[in-house]
Amino acid sequence: MRTKKKESIGVDLSESMWAKLTFVGYTPYVCAKSLVADLVSELWDKAELEDVGPIDEIAIDLPGPIVVDRKMLSIKIDTLLITMPYSDVESFCDQLASAKPLVLSSGSTCFRLVAFGRSIIMTAEQRFLLAKAMSDILPIAREEKLRELRLIAAAMSHVIGKRP
Repeated sequence: MRTKKKESIGVDLSESMWAKLTFVGYTPYVCAKSLVADLVSELWDKAELEDVGPIDEIAIDLPGPIVVDRKMLSIKIDTLLITMPYSDVESFCDQLASAKPLVLSSGSTCFRLVAFGRSIIMTAEQRFLLAKAMSDILPIAREEKLRELRLIAAAMSHVIGKRP
């Protein structure tokens, strides 16, 4: 969806506080509605805007082994429900804690959480709320990550033990 003017994206986002933006050649962004125009402007000369629309939920994770009975956590920030494996919480928490603000050409600042195949662009307040929610459950997330690692180790030792 290439727009004639970068100021006008022609999509009604009034019902949602978040939007999904897809640019040709880039991983999809889920972006706070207040940052959409700035992000479109920022990437306008670099990539073609393919699609934009409201979004109310997203699942994020990090690359790694596939675990069948992964326990998932859901956190709601404004109107966006973010679901992630407990085992990835600590990594996302660390990423948010060390994230440097991105300054857009308009002067707006935002923060980016990078997940596998997508990114979430958020305001400083949204970053704070997400980081706080994740750090509040960090002890449980660490226990769950250890449980998953034990499952993987047990599966690997079983496979290795069966080799001729």
